[in-house]
Amino acid sequence: MLRMLEHIAAQYYIPPTIAKFVQGLLGSGKVLSLYAGVGEFLYQSGGGIGVERNAQAAKWAQFLLDVAEIEATVFNEDPLKWQLRAVVRLAIVGANLTHHD
Repeated sequence: MLRMLEHIAAQYYIPPTIAKFVQGLLGSGKVLSLYAGVGEFLYQSGGGIGVERNAQAAKWAQFLLDVAEIEATVFNEDPLKWQLRAVVRLAIVGANLTHHD
């Protein structure tokens, strides 16, 4: 189980320093995080909505956010086809460097 998390984190993790820097520029508040990875932007912003194409990354993101008691929902869907069902103040699109169609 830990090896699976290490593998997913290696591909979908954004270092906290980068997430904090971006959050500092954008301000506080819940976000829409497309290509949410393991939820670092959701964690730093205090919650919101995440959309992640990779099923394992989405499950881990939701689990880690739940453990941290962050109010966030992570959907396992294609961010390019996902339809927003709520109003958000801020959207963040993570770099999807590992997926190839």
